[in-house]
Amino acid sequence: MTFDLPLEQINGARLETLRADSVREDRQLEFLSDVTSFAKAAGGDLIFGIRDRREEGKSTGEIETTH
Repeated sequence: MTFDLPLEQINGARLETLRADSVREDRQLEFLSDVTSFAKAAGGDLIFGIRDRREEGKSTGEIETTH
């Protein structure tokens, strides 16, 4: 798991550390701005409302940085 914490302890500041530390999506972490269908066989964390950075129309697996 990305955060080994109870759900109520995961807040915006903790999520910001993912962006600040350039954490990428992997088998147990997915950044989603919208969802139509999603399944993970190995378990993990879904984070809604965060845009992924894109290059040439494809996801980089990193959080989009706004300037």
